Amino acid sequence: TLVVVAVTDRGEDVFLGKRTIHCNNATASEPFGIIDTPVPGQVVSGDMTICGWVLTPPPNRIPGSGATIKVFLDSQFIGTAEYNIPSSEIAELFPQCLNSHRAQARFQLDTRQLKNGPHVLEWLVKDNAGNRASIGNRYILVRNKT
Repeated sequence: TLVVVAVTDRGEDVFLGKRTIHCNNATASEPFGIIDTPVPGQVVSGDMTICGWVLTPPPNRIPGSGATIKVFLDSQFIGTAEYNIPSSEIAELFPQCLNSHRAQARFQLDTRQLKNGPHVLEWLVKDNAGNRASIGNRYILVRNKT
């Protein structure tokens, strides 16, 4: 059960609602993962590396080239991630996934090409069977010296 509570500027909790969800990972077919860095709301400047990891349930796999990990900035495609980077931690967590030992991905971003202010990063991923998913997004705040 998910419960949503907002906090007012006076520090008071306001109950907004709750929802019960049911999950069944045993029948999941879409790719999954996360953008690890930058963290949500992080202030960034200059060159930065976006890091995360991506997997898909077996028998499928994410192609090692990273060509199906598409990176978007403010809903605009800006390139594909480098993939197939070793990760023993992900391999330990998801040993059943075919490429879990090389699940990390990264993308270099030069924020100096962006306007100062808020921006949204997102990764969209497709596995070799054509299953697609958003691996999440991150709101970042660009603050380059002008």
